[in-house]
Amino acid sequence: VGMSAQMAEYATFAALRYYRGFDRYAENAARYTWAPHAPPRLTDWPVGILGYGVLGHQVAQTLRSFGFPVHGWKRRPDDNADVPLYCGREQLADFLRATRLLICLLPLTPETREIINRETLALLPQGACVINLARGPLVNETDLIAALDSGRLAGLTTDVCCPEPAPADHPFWHHPKVLLTPHCAAITLRENAIAQIAGKIRALEAGQ
Repeated sequence: VGMSAQMAEYATFAALRYYRGFDRYAENAARYTWAPHAPPRLTDWPVGILGYGVLGHQVAQTLRSFGFPVHGWKRRPDDNADVPLYCGREQLADFLRATRLLICLLPLTPETREIINRETLALLPQGACVINLARGPLVNETDLIAALDSGRLAGLTTDVCCPEPAPADHPFWHHPKVLLTPHCAAITLRENAIAQIAGKIRALEAGQ
């Protein structure tokens, strides 16, 4: 399984966990509460992929196969995009307003550092969820915790944080609405990597 496939698996797990309410079932189980509920309409759970590149494309195709409506955001227009695309800072607000499940796949640059903050979180619909599979510094963690505490956000699933590894007193470990995993969404697999490197060496030697 390549890195893009692993990333799509993780994103799908997180999206389904919120859409089907498995996070609530886990809370109920801890209280020995038996409370089934019908799943909502998928059309009420639009997914926005913040950073629509190669990984974003793979994630989008996987989620679309489950029926999720998906749109993306990137800095520049892309005529080949296969989902509705928002572009540039001028369309970021509209992208966020249309997003209930926000999946972050941005690279970390001076422009994207803390792009998820009090102002941008306030643009998401009430009860939205954030899934960060990219880099910890993309998020202002204080603002994000405040959004969870206020009810603006319903949940956070994050594979990254600041610092890493997360110390025992990091708030993500302790918040009931947060699922933190140890930067494992897409792990480099040795055999796959060796095969790719060897293939590129052969292509180079063949003048390709």
